[in-house]
Amino acid sequence: MQTPSPTCRIEILARTEHCSVGYCRRCNVFHVDLGTVSLKLHALQVHALGGSLNQALQVFKRAILQGEAPGVRPALEESIH
Repeated sequence: MQTPSPTCRIEILARTEHCSVGYCRRCNVFHVDLGTVSLKLHALQVHALGGSLNQALQVFKRAILQGEAPGVRPALEESIH
């Protein structure tokens, strides 16, 4: 995980087993940690990333439900419930 700036005071906004999202009011930056990957993003970038991930997940779900990706459906169904 990348070390935040010494002046950062990160407030955790969301946390799951695999990801956390924090925000520093001082530097106006979101800190996204996903496993060994850490990102520092501005609000517009977080919004764009969220939209892209949601769109990709919807496409993926449709493909699974239509049987276009055999063998993946049970794992997906488990992860979205």
